[in-house]
Amino acid sequence: GDTVEIITAKNHVPSKDWLKFVRTSKAKQRIRAFLKSEERARSLAIGLDLLSKDLRKVKLSIKKLEQEGKILEAAKHFGLKAEGDLYAEIGYGKITSAKVLSQLLPEEAGIENKIEAPTSPLARIFQRAAKASRDKVGVKVSGFDDILVRFSKCCEPLPGDRIIGFITRGRGVSVHHADCPQVLHSDPARRVEIHWDTDVKAQRKVRITVHSQDQIGLLANVTRAITEHGANINSAQIKTTEFGKAINTFELTINDAQQLEQIKRGIEMVPGVIKVERITSFSSATQGVSAARGRSHG
Repeated sequence: GDTVEIITAKNHVPSKDWLKFVRTSKAKQRIRAFLKSEERARSLAIGLDLLSKDLRKVKLSIKKLEQEGKILEAAKHFGLKAEGDLYAEIGYGKITSAKVLSQLLPEEAGIENKIEAPTSPLARIFQRAAKASRDKVGVKVSGFDDILVRFSKCCEPLPGDRIIGFITRGRGVSVHHADCPQVLHSDPARRVEIHWDTDVKAQRKVRITVHSQDQIGLLANVTRAITEHGANINSAQIKTTEFGKAINTFELTINDAQQLEQIKRGIEMVPGVIKVERITSFSSATQGVSAARGRSHG
């Protein structure tokens, strides 16, 4: 007999999680079809980028080869119908760009080995840098081993948050919170599936704002609530208002999103605290929930 309000957003698209909730086979079929098209779009973009880079190594332009019909010829050689199919297969990892180059340049003996050669000192440096970045960040990118990974500064996700990757131009994959407006407005073809590496325990910095009454002893109690849950306070800024209120901003070093929730609950139990907010690019979307929790303890 309960009424459920469903709020939709233009930026949200079907995900694999939707398959758990829909019941009809027709709906599931449509979701799978959408996910497949999204996956193909990503693979096509990745494949196009990989082939373009390898062609530039031998001073060739992919645009010119497309205009000359050479890419289509190569696609048909591999049993494919169109250039896009070839790019997608490269992106999926089913065909290497080096094999395509050997087809495009049959007169270049050993071109495939030159492109794929793993002995380059620069390649080894890049591989080590990619591994170091993954170990530092604690995130794995589905389908990629040798790719740089870095956290985005716009939303600062924590281990345990839902995350999504974005393939940047020349800087590897940036890690975003799944609800980050910046990535939701980005090109879907450049998004990639990523997940937290549970074997890596990397600490992260997070900022929170504590809205409270301006009263003696409150700051000490808030600080105690933070440190009791194992977090380190890097910095704190306190501002008071003319209405007897205080706005306290903290930068903390913590392990994951679960620890942050424990810290927030601990702070909300302090008498005089009104609400606690995590500062992100999408903070406004969660302020109402935090405020409601804060008032319940007031």
